[in-house]
Amino acid sequence: MKKKSLSVGSLKPGSKVKSPVPSPTNISIPKQPEQMDQSIRISQGQSHFSITPVKHTTLLSAALEQKQSVEYKCMKGTCGKCTVKVLDGQSLLSAPNQQENKKLDGALSQGYRLACQAVIS
Repeated sequence: MKKKSLSVGSLKPGSKVKSPVPSPTNISIPKQPEQMDQSIRISQGQSHFSITPVKHTTLLSAALEQKQSVEYKCMKGTCGKCTVKVLDGQSLLSAPNQQENKKLDGALSQGYRLACQAVIS
């Protein structure tokens, strides 16, 4: 079997050559979560935290990313360890979900939320 060797001059006009470098239109840059101006203030036990809200993340995820020492355990909303009282910024959070309604019941009306379930909207 005879192999053909190609050189720059042997390429025919109109033939397509695959470029090893992706074109700028094919590169996708991951978006950073959108941060908001207002902060969310919460308390857990004797500790108080101020969290810069990051859209579409949970309150717990945002707190941990910002090196806040919010206590948590299961991250599923079943243990209740991440229960926090929202002091300021309640309007920035999603409505309580089924897990929060089940776990916190009447405490929701007093401003308590499960940080692992409350989504910043």
